[in-house]
Amino acid sequence: MTWLQSIRGRFQLWLAFLLIILLTAFGITGHHLYKSRLLDRTDEELNRRLAALSADVHSPQRLAGEPGSGPPSDRKRGRFWEAPPGFSGSEMPGTPLRSPEGPGSRRPLRLSATTQQWFGSQESDDFYFVIWQRNGETLARSTNAPLSLAAPSRQRGDTTPVFRTRDRSREVVRFTELGDSVLVGRSMTRDLEDLTRFGWWMALGGATVLVIALGGGWWLVSQAMRPVEVIGHTANRISRGNLSERISVPNAESELGQLSAVLNSTFARLEEAFSQQRRFTADAAHELRTPLAVWITEAQATLSRERTREEYRQALDECLSVAQHMRQLTESLLQLARLDARQELLERTPQDLAMLAHSVLDLLTPLAEARSIQWSKNLEPASFLGDPGRIQQVIANLVSNAVRFSPEGGVVTLSSSVEGDRAVLSVQDEGPGIPESDLPRVFERFYRVDVARSSEGGHSGLGLAISQAIVEAHGGNIRVTRRPSGGCCFTVTLVSAASAGVPPA
Repeated sequence: MTWLQSIRGRFQLWLAFLLIILLTAFGITGHHLYKSRLLDRTDEELNRRLAALSADVHSPQRLAGEPGSGPPSDRKRGRFWEAPPGFSGSEMPGTPLRSPEGPGSRRPLRLSATTQQWFGSQESDDFYFVIWQRNGETLARSTNAPLSLAAPSRQRGDTTPVFRTRDRSREVVRFTELGDSVLVGRSMTRDLEDLTRFGWWMALGGATVLVIALGGGWWLVSQAMRPVEVIGHTANRISRGNLSERISVPNAESELGQLSAVLNSTFARLEEAFSQQRRFTADAAHELRTPLAVWITEAQATLSRERTREEYRQALDECLSVAQHMRQLTESLLQLARLDARQELLERTPQDLAMLAHSVLDLLTPLAEARSIQWSKNLEPASFLGDPGRIQQVIANLVSNAVRFSPEGGVVTLSSSVEGDRAVLSVQDEGPGIPESDLPRVFERFYRVDVARSSEGGHSGLGLAISQAIVEAHGGNIRVTRRPSGGCCFTVTLVSAASAGVPPA
């Protein structure tokens, strides 16, 4: 079996597939959220600076050359004060600007201290701005603003800020009511580098989680599959003939522990069945060998010399008796085989145990009278659903055994009744009884108790086994108990017709 065909391998592949999907989705989501957070934070800063610049552009107090617009010494000399660091001197306060009335004129502009602080950096990756007049000329710009920036197309009446991403920069543009345009931007190089580093850290973390999860999954699956492997190895050894071996699983309360308990019980029944089959085969061979040996011996003795007519007749009678015993044995074996294979067809009609018992007693009365056995009957109507011929065979087996093992002049007691949803029949004798140690084996095939049972009289030792098979085929059970006063009590329990929803017979 290849690794991919094993449960462990397929589980690992499925786990890896799910983890890769989940980690990829998590990484993409985290990366997107982090990028959105960076953009939102940058857009917020851009919007604040855009608002400050727009206020400076609209404020009349910011116009250069007006009273209060610059230092007094500069105004007396008729010039502006020098531009602060980070701003272009030709386009910021401190440079004479042409009058806004003439063609191509520029308006003087002065930035507030807050705005100068925000745009005072000369670093290329910091915030920058550019202000264009409505005629497209640059009114002011920070020194770190990209030279490639061009004035956006005019959109009169629309003063809503518009955000855009250009190359590796984030920018926002707003048109004033007079048609001027204000652009504020910031290089996203450092943010993109941070985003790239975050992506790599996410990938490294995902790979670490994947390796740890797959390793943990492999360990867990190995631990979970270990009892299965134990079960497989044990079953393999049992299949090779070691039926006495059992599965050992530490945690009996787990699902595999319960499965092991069921399998152990199954193996125990299989071992018992094989042992019983071996005993049955040996006993059947023994039972058949004895009459065959008698048959062969009798034939050889008869043929060893000339015999009279009476001697030949006597030899043939002996052989016939042996043949009849063998036929009875083989018929019993065939009947047991059919019952075991569920091939015996049984009728399912309402019957009365008391009536069947009466009919059996009538048939066996001559056998009882030969040994001066008396009947003690307490037969009440007990309706059941089953095959009358087969149940009569069971009753006949039990009653004939009771007559055979009871002492001469003894009493055989029969009783029938209904107990709940069951029809019950019991047969009691006054014989020597069966030892307690032998009671569990009474219904085994060919099993005999030395005192209570023998093979004399042509009995094969299969009567009780056949009786048990017939009763169990009817959904009932048969049991035997030892009476305190001596003898045995066999009890047959069948499903009553009333519990089966069938009117009594």
